[in-house]
Amino acid sequence: MKRRVDDIMIEYDDKIDECNMMICNTSLAMQTVWNHIARQDSKTNTKISKANAAIAVQTKVESAQMRTIALLTMIYLPLSSVAAIFSMDMFNWEAVDGQSIVSKHIWLFAVLTVGLTSLTIAAWFLGTRREKAMADTSDNYFNAPQRHDTFEYV
Repeated sequence: MKRRVDDIMIEYDDKIDECNMMICNTSLAMQTVWNHIARQDSKTNTKISKANAAIAVQTKVESAQMRTIALLTMIYLPLSSVAAIFSMDMFNWEAVDGQSIVSKHIWLFAVLTVGLTSLTIAAWFLGTRREKAMADTSDNYFNAPQRHDTFEYV
């Protein structure tokens, strides 16, 4: 009888060791799965960072192109404006003595120019102000602390 109890004790010890080995193997398998997931996350993050770098380079190129366009605009806009003014009938270049070189309707040109320029600047100012307000609103939304007094449906 004692021998049988000893055999059963040895068998139980073997079963306990087998269970401990299964626990260790399961833990090792879980670590392997977590490492695989972390590796996939790392690959995804690498792809995202490469895409962000490509976007930054493209943005830099486009910014340089926009500066070039702005420079050309600053050069050619005054030239074309002067050419447009001189092509109008606002000036009589062949005036005889006593005649005015400038047309009596030049005031209309000045009023329209100032009015349209003011309207353009006001539209730009209001548009950028509205855009900034919308950006500030979205920043406040994302930076606001999370509310914990709301119900969650599970």
